[in-house]
Amino acid sequence: MISQFVRRAGARRAGLLVACLAMICVTQLVGAGKSPMRILKYDPTAAKMELFAAIDAGALSVRIVAHDSEGGNVYFENLSGKPLTVNLPEAVAMVQVLKQGFFNNNQNGGNSNGVNGNSGLSNVSGGGQQGGAQSLGSGFGQQSNNGNNNGNNIPQGIGNNFFSIPPERVAQVPFKSVCLNYGKPDPSPRMTYKPVPIETYSQDQVLQETVRIFGRGGMDRTVAQAAAWHQTDKLSWNDLASIKKYTLPGVYSSQVPIFSMSQLKAAQELVTKATKQAKERPEVEPKSNSTPGAVTPSYTTASARKT
Repeated sequence: MISQFVRRAGARRAGLLVACLAMICVTQLVGAGKSPMRILKYDPTAAKMELFAAIDAGALSVRIVAHDSEGGNVYFENLSGKPLTVNLPEAVAMVQVLKQGFFNNNQNGGNSNGVNGNSGLSNVSGGGQQGGAQSLGSGFGQQSNNGNNNGNNIPQGIGNNFFSIPPERVAQVPFKSVCLNYGKPDPSPRMTYKPVPIETYSQDQVLQETVRIFGRGGMDRTVAQAAAWHQTDKLSWNDLASIKKYTLPGVYSSQVPIFSMSQLKAAQELVTKATKQAKERPEVEPKSNSTPGAVTPSYTTASARKT
């Protein structure tokens, strides 16, 4: 009973710490200005720009606050001085920006079968990748399928990946994600992440389609995670079936598989579907903007610019 109380107290403290870190990030993001917009609308009079084109033009600044490998929030600040409609891609990769200025981006997904100690995963041998935390794969269409679509007032035919931001305002958009580097540490709100085109992050077209399908919503995240690791880290379905997690920290007898047989079957079907779609998709050159080596326009809040 005492140990159960200690575990619950520890979980509450961990949850409170994540919430505090996220709040600090948001405070730094918006400064003393208005709070982020969570109810997003469409302004038909606003100029329309694709996400990465807007970033490269300095019209939009983006900050990602990843709570963990499963998701977080993206904050979009309109720096253009006029209303701006942002067109989000179906899928993006989110890569960590290291303090030295280098991007944690393992092209083509990597090949490590390391152990993710932060998540208590085990039973797959290997050394683990070095250099930074996990990269993430995500999309924004899913926000209309997770029970909280932020009240988006989007006209029929426009699509859930469009929204408008008034000048000098910040829009907050939640995201769900899958890990693209098995064995690396989990993201946290203290880490700095930036979005890059999924086509730039990896040339694996099956992985690209897998993240796009997940990004559209309606997909079990655990299923998508198994499919992603199958592509990025070349884990066989037997390898994935052997990965376990601790339900009680450090207690070997408490280990349970993280993927059920039904989830792995669904993941195989997802990879088959993604493979078919990859063959049918026309060849597209990787986008030149916002590549892992590119410099994102410096982030300055509206309140800081006024001082």
